[in-house]
Amino acid sequence: MPPLVEMSAVIERLVWRRRMIVSFALPLVLAAGMDCVFSAPTCIAHGAVLAVNDKTSSNVAGTGGTALSEQQVAQLRSALITARAASSKEKAYLDWIVAIPRDDHLDPAAASFATDADALDNPLIIKLRQQYVEYAAEEAVWSGIYGANHPTAARLRGQMRTSRESILAELHRIAETHSSDYDIAKARENALSKLIPEARRPLP
Repeated sequence: MPPLVEMSAVIERLVWRRRMIVSFALPLVLAAGMDCVFSAPTCIAHGAVLAVNDKTSSNVAGTGGTALSEQQVAQLRSALITARAASSKEKAYLDWIVAIPRDDHLDPAAASFATDADALDNPLIIKLRQQYVEYAAEEAVWSGIYGANHPTAARLRGQMRTSRESILAELHRIAETHSSDYDIAKARENALSKLIPEARRPLP
């Protein structure tokens, strides 16, 4: 196939692909309020993001190659405001979790951690912390009466270490979960931010 004809065919396929993405994906994004974006790998609304990033694309438009209506643009802007609020909330929550000591500095018996544990509202951490406090109280009694080398005191310290390690593992799990939630929320916000500046331009 001659180069010019081949290039023409490629451009034609790209334009067709773009029109299909905009015609079917963007209306779904608007109808779903962007909830479907990145919610599953096969979500068709992800095509709207592809349309924005497509090097052959310079616009995002409504069905039939016409610019989006004022109502559709307003819906996108409203969705962006909601997405920004959601990502900000996730970031603040993630920063707070990360600030909780997750190393040797963590003292499950400390009043500050008791406050964090209540705020996390995680049943496992609350239970593990209570166990740690009880073991620590018993260990103090046994060590005070029989000395720190007493087998029972040593066993209780071992149980304290186990509870503390379990708390640290759960804190790491929570931080990873919310880090993923923040990434998803930020990606949704970025996708909408890319859509809006081009929303009024018609397809060529």
